[in-house]
Amino acid sequence: MADLKVGDPKVIEVLKGLKDLHRNPLMHPDDSIESEDEALSLYAAIRAAIGYMLDRIAGPTEPAVT
Repeated sequence: MADLKVGDPKVIEVLKGLKDLHRNPLMHPDDSIESEDEALSLYAAIRAAIGYMLDRIAGPTEPAVT
């Protein structure tokens, strides 16, 4: 996305943060979630990222009233 210069910069930064802070446990078994607090923090970060993305999606347009 960055190379193509598409997407919202704020969303891209949030996704980079998720990638950097919460690695895939199958690919990086040493970087696993160790506690309930860490799992809740990851959930909150993912929820925030989804919220940013949903804010950027254009909603349905209202049909013209005739």
